[in-house]
Amino acid sequence: MARLAPALSHLSQLILATIPLFFVLCYFLVLAANRPTKQYYQYQDDDVAFQEMVDADGPIDPSPIIDLDYILYVFLAFFVLWLCGAVYIGIFVPKRHKLIDAYVTESQSIIGDVKYTPRRNLRFFCSLWKRFSPEYSIITYRHPDPVEDGITRNSDARYVVTKKVRTYQPFSREKVAISVLPGLPRSGQPQSDIEYDFASFTDAKSGRKDRARGILNVMLFWIVFTLLGSIFICLQMNRLDGSD
Repeated sequence: MARLAPALSHLSQLILATIPLFFVLCYFLVLAANRPTKQYYQYQDDDVAFQEMVDADGPIDPSPIIDLDYILYVFLAFFVLWLCGAVYIGIFVPKRHKLIDAYVTESQSIIGDVKYTPRRNLRFFCSLWKRFSPEYSIITYRHPDPVEDGITRNSDARYVVTKKVRTYQPFSREKVAISVLPGLPRSGQPQSDIEYDFASFTDAKSGRKDRARGILNVMLFWIVFTLLGSIFICLQMNRLDGSD
């Protein structure tokens, strides 16, 4: 079946998904801005005057009253979440891409074994968790680099490296290529997994930087917005405390 409309980009999906959140937080800011103007805050220590105001003007404003503490917690929670996301996109992802590039261009290939053990815990029965949780396997290989032995260097020395790594191919394999970075004997990764990882972020390499920059800009906007909102709410709380 032909596609009727072009697929939305990740940036467009992020913007559309966060628009309702933006309006909700703006509504919280409006509540915080109008809080000091409520009449009952002017009589909170005078029960007689408060009762006279109710008798004269009728019921008080029925608009919802949400504690400023709770609103502040919401803004701070989203501030931390967006900050973590920005650190991941702006720092972790470029470093990961640089590491994969190093595996492709600088690593040496040796022979090793990959042993995969199916998960035997509750995650095995949870299809949703299994869909998003990574698979791991144990790789074993002999590194060919010489090792110092006291004063002399034995060029024929070999040692076995065993480690757990993430894998995209959940099955056991024998005598497969293992990529190892120079000078890092415990950096071995199955070469097929490195190729899969490398292809995952080079398929759209031409627009990858622009897309990541756009997503990072959206996250920076949310970081500034939630930070300024938190500061504004703190000022409103201080204003109410000062009117006591």
